Amino acid sequence: MEYKVSSGRLLLAVILVNAVGYALKYFELDTFIILLGFRFHLGAVLPLLVVIKAEHLSLIKEAFLHPPLINFGKVILTFFLTALLFLSVLFLINKIEIGDPEYFYEFGLSSIVDYPIYLIWNSIQFIFLFFFFSLVNKSFKISFIVILVSSILIFAYEFIPIKKMIFNFESIAAFLLLCIILTLTIKFFNNIYLFIVLIFSTLWFSLLAFGTSSSVLVNLFFAARYTEWEGFFAADINISGFLIPASYFLILLSLLALLLIGKRKSA
Repeated sequence: MEYKVSSGRLLLAVILVNAVGYALKYFELDTFIILLGFRFHLGAVLPLLVVIKAEHLSLIKEAFLHPPLINFGKVILTFFLTALLFLSVLFLINKIEIGDPEYFYEFGLSSIVDYPIYLIWNSIQFIFLFFFFSLVNKSFKISFIVILVSSILIFAYEFIPIKKMIFNFESIAAFLLLCIILTLTIKFFNNIYLFIVLIFSTLWFSLLAFGTSSSVLVNLFFAARYTEWEGFFAADINISGFLIPASYFLILLSLLALLLIGKRKSA
């Protein structure tokens, strides 16, 4: 069975999610909801609802029951080793130190213990996102570019301000790198379980380690009663804004290296 999404439906999904997203932001409303403990971000859920058809439902069963065979443990281990290496190097060159953030225990340490819970709570919206991009992947010849552009556009409203045209270029850089990681995961691994764990863990690690002032990110990936988090590590002021983009860049390089090594072994 072919799983096709037309260009028109894809464009409609992009336009609709941004229109609704900007409307919510204009009226200062949240762009996500928490329902029965599960987190649903507008950009993660709405695009699939626009493009999915009844004949696409078998793709869901196929993805869960027959995911592509990959070395799941190797990819996740590579991610965590890259994250630890990044922190270790920053420590050795005295660019970061253990900070004293507010809510150190009730937010910071509890978020480490509660990692499996946060992962499960966020898994539903990542499942929606995975199936949306899986349909896109199966629908276009230049799917890598289409997935990458689509991932950028369906979350564009979160980064383009409505009133004051002030851009946070570090956040935009981090977002673009995350979109490339997402695209690689869909295009070259295409495993729903890996997608959920890897994309969530990438966000979870960077935000927990280095903090964020975004109440949307804190409420989505951590605890709803907090609006910001200073991060476990206090960084040199000259590089603090670049730590999250840098961590994503290293994770991206490690995934590319893993893919290249895998291709050489199979050649």
